[in-house]
Parts: sequence; structure tokens; C-alpha cells
Amino acid sequence: MMNTFFATNGTTDRIVAILVDTTGAPAAGLSASLRIQRQSDGQYLQSDDTWDASPSDDPTMTQTDSANMPGAYHFDFALPDAVDHYTVRIDGTASAHPRYLFGRLSATVDRDGDLKLARAMLANRQQQAIATGVVTVMDDDGTTPLITLTPTVDDTANPTLNILTPS
Repeated sequence: MMNTFFATNGTTDRIVAILVDTTGAPAAGLSASLRIQRQSDGQYLQSDDTWDASPSDDPTMTQTDSANMPGAYHFDFALPDAVDHYTVRIDGTASAHPRYLFGRLSATVDRDGDLKLARAMLANRQQQAIATGVVTVMDDDGTTPLITLTPTVDDTANPTLNILTPS
């Protein structure tokens, strides 16, 4: 089973795993590792925070608190600024059951910036150049352009619908 988690690009997010042994008891003291593959180019995260074409040096996970949270491990993943998707495999070693856990992490755009833009599109001053159809959405001050939308035709053979795209 693969779960997908969403995070904001450019931030550090904590990947957490609870590892248990074959009896279901928390598995403390493991040398759990993590394999993260970036989907845009197939590169793997190395333990020195660089990316490489082969998974030769997987980062290790840190045991969170062996006394109060046995079996809990984490890894703080500094997400790059680019929007991307990552496949994550956690290897709890042969002592963990199941040995491997899989997940998917999607680094999305800045949600605060998206909310600001959505609010501005609904409430702020907008200006349209009639001759070109270009729409400029102003920032909260009413004068600073926040985004410019340029209409493009969706089908040059049968131009029936204009779609606004950021420019």
C-alpha cells in the first residue's frame, strides 16, 4: 500500500515511521534507512543531501525517542524549491515487520501564495486591456501588478473558447 503525502516545496518536512518486530512490539534500536527517488529525473537522495542516478548511499533515519516512543523513527527532508514528486521507501532492516514501507511525497506550490492569489482574483482590483484581452490582477495596494493573465485560443482552427493562462 502506498500513501501519498503533500508538502510545501522549499520547506523541511519530517517523514515518520513506526517500526515493529514480528510480534508487533515496537522495534527500537534499528538502523533504519530511507530511499527517496525524485520522479522528475529519477535521481536518488544520498546521505550527504546530494542527488545521484543510483541509490548508493541511502540516508538513515533517527530514532525519535527510544524511552517514550520506541519504534518511532524520523527523517527531516528539506524539500527543494521546485514542485516535484518523490517515491519513498523505508527499510527497517530484517528485524522490522514488514521490512519495507512505501510512500509518495508530493511537493506542491506555496499554499500561502496560492491563497493570496485566489483571494486577490476574487476581491482585488483588476484591469483589462480591451485590445489584447490581457487581464492584470493588482495586489492589495491596488497599483502593484500581482499576476498578468494573457488569453490564448484553445483551438486555432475553431476559436470558440479563450482560456486565460499566466504570463
